[in-house]
Parts: sequence; structure tokens; C-alpha cells
Amino acid sequence: MEGQYTTVDWLESLKQRGMSLGVENTKQALESLIGNLSNLPRTIHVAGSNGKGTLCSYLSSHLCSKGNNVTLFTSPHLFDYRERVRVNGKPISQDRLEELLSPIRSYDDQNGGSLTFFEVGFIASCLESIDNGGFLILETGLGGRLDATRAVPAELCILTSLSIEHSEVLGNTIEEIAFEKAMISRPKATLLTPIYSESIRKVIAKVVQNCSRKELGEEIAACTWIECESQNYNVTELLEKACEVLGVEKSDVPASMDDTRWPCRGEFIETSFGPKLFLDSAHNPSGMKYMFDTYFNELRLQLENQFSNCKIIFGTSPQVDMDSFVRPVQELVQTLPVEELILSMPNTGRYPGVNPIELKKYEWGIEKITCLDDISEIKDMISSSNQLIICTGSIYMLGELVNASGLLDDDFLTIHQDYRSKNNDTS
Repeated sequence: MEGQYTTVDWLESLKQRGMSLGVENTKQALESLIGNLSNLPRTIHVAGSNGKGTLCSYLSSHLCSKGNNVTLFTSPHLFDYRERVRVNGKPISQDRLEELLSPIRSYDDQNGGSLTFFEVGFIASCLESIDNGGFLILETGLGGRLDATRAVPAELCILTSLSIEHSEVLGNTIEEIAFEKAMISRPKATLLTPIYSESIRKVIAKVVQNCSRKELGEEIAACTWIECESQNYNVTELLEKACEVLGVEKSDVPASMDDTRWPCRGEFIETSFGPKLFLDSAHNPSGMKYMFDTYFNELRLQLENQFSNCKIIFGTSPQVDMDSFVRPVQELVQTLPVEELILSMPNTGRYPGVNPIELKKYEWGIEKITCLDDISEIKDMISSSNQLIICTGSIYMLGELVNASGLLDDDFLTIHQDYRSKNNDTS
């Protein structure tokens, strides 16, 4: 069967299998490929509605700066599946990806073809981490309780911000969502969280009393819960508390954060072909609101001091609450000097993108609106302008845009330097 398709073809075909919630299937595959899951390196598991990928990238940078090998699993990817498995900040090579996928594919062929697109990347990261040692950092895909990443042991579990999202799977209330995400807790491990509202704290307090999973063969035991001291979500404090739990020096955490870049998450990029790009992806209404609240003043100042006007590029995958998702973009269009709104769509994501014609039906308050089915045509539309181009929405669309602009390479996708390599070179 393996000769019928290349590894890349096989991987792409897994998208058709959709999403599969539950941990038993993943655990069975991991035990077949790895053996005892205690063979995995020290593992950190992160869940939350927003900010979990950013936290993972910061943590990877800091642990690597202390001389540790770090394997990082995140999703989704911008443009290249290799981004899902990074070692010391850099995506693995295509050859290495194919090496990792070969035994996974053989297992899948022999066991009825049940692994999903997401599970394969997660399992690949586990295989890679065994060769590297050090630390394995896992970003949850969806929720936590039924996410494939819950199938392995972890000594530290971290929650970031919580908001209403994926209600069809996680529940309709913030308390239900908190329960699903808090269930990444492991017996005798540590759960680290910000200070949440009292109703959420009650949910977590109950979860940590007994977070064992019978289907994973876990013993019945409590989890140690540590809360941050700040009333508001503070990523620096979360990182410093994580270092305390892990026994890692924490004094230079801010420096590690400064040395980290998380592609297409709130970054400005100067281009060689004309415009300056602002790239920030969001997958839910709270993430889009965070973009507006965090970067609006900086965007306004740049427009006042460097540019006379801007273009906004926006596209998205389907949303449960599309009105709330679109609203911050409407505010940008109606409060900044926007010359043109370009509505597009992702073409490489798990779900079909929302047709830009549908997005055009919203009240934008601007005359010049261009609908673009294929974002790969964008470079010709913006290359002659000395403007600020604000690009937001689907991470897949932003990846397609960056690729079409000729900016996408391994340097762009590397999130921090390999401090271990640097230290070895100077020793």
C-alpha cells in the first residue's frame, strides 16, 4: 500500500478523516511505536482558548537558552506541516518528517487507517522527542479532556486564557469549557493557571481532586494546583511560575520572551517589494478582540507617523459566532484611514474558507472592497504600494499570503535561536 502514495500524499489524505475526539486510539498507537510512555522526556502540556501557542514558544525559547533540547508540538501550521514539530526553535527537515511518518504510516495501514491528520503530527513529535531528550512541550489541539495530547504523561500542565469557543464540542458555558480544558491535569502532576473568576475556580478545584483517567490506566490521585498572583492574565508570571515548578532559572524569562518570535502573531514585517505588513491570526472572537485591543494604538501611531493610509486583508474559516468575529475588523475599517478592504479566504485549512462574497455582506462603511478567492494573487496587488497592509483572520490564509509574498522559508518559521548549538560552537 505504501507504494501507491508518497508520504506527503498520504498525510494530505488524512484530512478527509476529519476530527476524532478521544485518547484511547492515540495511546494505543503511541504504545505500539514507543513502548512505555515513560520513555518520553519531561513533558509540559498547555491548553487554553487563546495564547497557548505563544506561551509554548516562549517556554521553548527559555528552556533551550538554559541548555536543554526542546521538542515543541503546535498546531495548526502556517503553510508547512513541518512547523508542527520544532526542535530547539526550528521546524524539522522534510527528510526527517518523512522518517518519522514512515513507522506511523505502517502502523496506520496495519490497524485499519484510523489516525487523524492531527494525531499523526502529535505522534511524530513524541517520536522526535525521544531521540532529543530534554523537554517535550505540547500545545492542545481542541479542549483538553478528549484531545489526543492528553494521552501521554506530563509533569506540568498549564492553562492560559479561557473564553467561549467550540461550543458544539466543549459546551455552552465558560464553566463547561473550563472543565474540558482543566482535564489536561494529571495525577501527582502540577496544574498552573492564572486567577480566574470564582465560578471557574470552583470547577478547577473539583477537577484537581481527582483528575485520573481510567482509560489511560492512571492511578487515582490529586493534582497540585498553583495559581498565579496577578488578577489579570500575565504570561510572564505564568512562565516564571513554570520555571519554579521545573527547577529552571527564571530571572531572565523576559529576555527569552524578547528573543522569541511567533510567526503571524502580532508582528510587523518590512518587505523588499514595497509595503510593510502587519500579521496577526485569530481563530475565535476573543482572539480577534485581543488583536484589536492590543495592537490598535500601535497601528494608529504607525499610520500617523509613517503612512497616510492602509489596506486591510481579512479572511476566515467558519465561525459559530461570525458577527462577533467580524466586529473588531469592522472597527478597524471604520476608525483607521483604510483605502481598501480585501476580503479573501483560506484554501489550505481543515475546513473550507468562508466565501469572501459572504463576508462582503457585512456593513463595512468603506467604498472600495475587493473579493479575492485566491490570496496567492495578493503580491501583485500590493507590491507597488508604500503602505501598511494589515492582515488578519485565518492563520492558514496568512500562511498562504506570506508564501505568495516570497517570505516563507525556514528562517521565517524559526521561532528562536538554537542556544544549544551556539553554546556548543563556543565551547
